[in-house]
Amino acid sequence: MRQKKLLFAAIVALLAVAACSQESIKVSVKSNGLVEKTFSSAFTKTALEGDGLSVVWSATDKINVFDETATCASYEAFTASASGGTTYFSGYVDSEAQEFYALYPYNSDATWDYSTKTITTSLSHKQTAVKEGFQDMTNLSVAKISSDGKFIFQNVGTLLRFTISSSDVNAVVIKANNSEKLAGDVSIVIDANGAPSIDTEAMGIAWSKVQLLPDGETFEPGTYNIVVLPFGLTDGLTVNVTKTDGKIYSKAKKAAATGSAGRVFELGVLDNGLSYDRDKLSLTDPHAMTLLFTADQKNKVKSGTGATLVKARDFMNTRGKGITSHDKESVSDDDKATTDPEQFYSNAHNISLLTLNAFMYAQMGNGSLRTSTYGTYATPLLVDWAEACMNVEYSPKRSAGPMLARACFPWFVYYQFAKLSDNFSTAAQRTTIESWFRKIADIIKESQAEWQANDYYDKQYYQNHIVACVWGLVSVGYALGDMSIVEYALDSIDNPRDFYDCLQGCILMEGDSPNPRDPNAVAPKTGEIIDRFRHSTAPDKGLQYASLTLQMLSTIARSVKNAGGPDLFAYTCPTGENLELAYTFYAPFYASNPPDASLQGGYYTGEDERIGLAGDLHGLFELGYNAYPSNTAIKSVIDAIPDRASNAKASAATYPNNAKIMQMHDQLGYTRLLSVDVDIDN
Repeated sequence: MRQKKLLFAAIVALLAVAACSQESIKVSVKSNGLVEKTFSSAFTKTALEGDGLSVVWSATDKINVFDETATCASYEAFTASASGGTTYFSGYVDSEAQEFYALYPYNSDATWDYSTKTITTSLSHKQTAVKEGFQDMTNLSVAKISSDGKFIFQNVGTLLRFTISSSDVNAVVIKANNSEKLAGDVSIVIDANGAPSIDTEAMGIAWSKVQLLPDGETFEPGTYNIVVLPFGLTDGLTVNVTKTDGKIYSKAKKAAATGSAGRVFELGVLDNGLSYDRDKLSLTDPHAMTLLFTADQKNKVKSGTGATLVKARDFMNTRGKGITSHDKESVSDDDKATTDPEQFYSNAHNISLLTLNAFMYAQMGNGSLRTSTYGTYATPLLVDWAEACMNVEYSPKRSAGPMLARACFPWFVYYQFAKLSDNFSTAAQRTTIESWFRKIADIIKESQAEWQANDYYDKQYYQNHIVACVWGLVSVGYALGDMSIVEYALDSIDNPRDFYDCLQGCILMEGDSPNPRDPNAVAPKTGEIIDRFRHSTAPDKGLQYASLTLQMLSTIARSVKNAGGPDLFAYTCPTGENLELAYTFYAPFYASNPPDASLQGGYYTGEDERIGLAGDLHGLFELGYNAYPSNTAIKSVIDAIPDRASNAKASAATYPNNAKIMQMHDQLGYTRLLSVDVDIDN
């Protein structure tokens, strides 16, 4: 991937000044006092014609015009007309205006700051292919209009140019491996000569992936371009190519690269050298039981005997009290309806986990152990929360989606169980619950937008809140049986951080660039999770947040696998990342006796007492054991978990953190049940 040194103008003709252009002419005065102005450019434009070099402006083309007055913020579009070899753009401006600037393509939402000469506009991350050219209305260009009304547009963007050699390609996605911005909102500063530069500190919607679709079913063999923002890639690009066989192929190059304004960055023949990546996403029965358990797995839990049943009963005896009537539940309606997302999590997550475990306990074993009381009161409890929280507006929005996802996950699981079981809910109750769940999905998307519009708050591109949004959407989608939500969460160009993005971005590999929040940290090892940077910002939290991220990614993978979708545990990104690498890296911390956070290179030194606390419990590895039963590192953690049925004092003597090891996870509940199909009794 190398950058051409030819100016973009040499390949796609930029607007040139016509020698015969005349001064702007005042034609008429609008009723609001604005006067008409006409500015002129050459006949050619930044799109391409049959000669491969130039195309004329069309009557549908429009530009923005700005000036030094406050009135210009509301100017209507200037429209094109042609005469001879000259194109004219006409519109209405303030009669006092003397200094003019232009933007192509026209954007009614564009803003202008005259004091800094800054235009804010946007570049779409989804474009339609034009053979030998690029989509109209994508090539961002700006100009300073001279005093005689003439102007020359200068390019803001860079072209990613590539060749398609076959006729079976029907989509192309290009992604920056280290989350650099390729499209979205952009603030363009225009200097005294009309040359543009980008304000890289400006906030706004940022896309690190761009898509090109053919104008039809497939690409014709030939050369194509995607217009992107100028970039400096630290870890290169990944390319995904979808073909007519329903499969996605990929290739990646992890190398630094630069794409400058007005230049072409060559990608070569895009459909050569590809490797099979995955099948195009297909989702099965939306009404199947999928979250945490399949129906068969649930039946194993129901018929559990021996250690499995003892452990579940032990858990319910310590945490199951208080659900025998939802009226005894201790959270008031006012507390349920708090607008603080963190407080909502604090108020809700134990109650939701209790609901799930109570229902599961009601389904297990025989005789007195299968008491329907727990299931009977669980649904009204959930309805109470739904009614109290239906119209809450949370602040800040950036944490609302993640906190609701984490707090409510057990409810999503419980509801999917309950609606597939007889006599646990009425139609009216289901309507109330599902309306609230859809509201939660909307809140999660609002949170994603908040993160995206603020450069992920100091470049926290793949921290746990980002993953929580994906996890929440997958869980809501399956709970509702709405596959459109699941698809958006897993694999969508419209989702700024879908599952595949998160897997590639969250898991680090040797040679990856340091997290921007932790630039001086030791280089990451393969399998580490990007949220390790918490060790630097809060020295006891690196393992906790890495574990939380792994838990959410793994729970997504389990739900999708249960649903008959792709096996995300077996998936490896084009740049090498997969879930097993993360389990393998972090397992030694949880198998060590006594706990030792200085393992694996020493980055987490000092977090010994963190190991085994809420948020990074050993129980997570039971989920990993289910997915990777032959992984010896994961098995070592399973072997290290003390048997809670044994003498507590003896266990404490041999394992100092035994009292903190509850074999459960805050969001997952009693995780021993997750490995039930690997080892039902032990």
